[in-house]
Amino acid sequence: MWRVNPEWEESNGDRRRQHRQTLGTFRGTLLWVDGKFLALGELGHLLWLDLTPKGFKQLSRAWLFAAREPGLCRF
Repeated sequence: MWRVNPEWEESNGDRRRQHRQTLGTFRGTLLWVDGKFLALGELGHLLWLDLTPKGFKQLSRAWLFAAREPGLCRF
């Protein structure tokens, strides 16, 4: 099997100061839906994933909410 954490690059800031950052799901939840998986990451990202024994493919990603910091989300 494989052991890889989904990661991606995002830019934020204005046109003068762009800050690139590598993000990931950190701690999160995984839900199986119609043969694919939804992963809700700790910082508020929702990923639609195709998981197989060979690896994963990110089908889609959205940022649902902005968490202040990892570990500080209160529900």
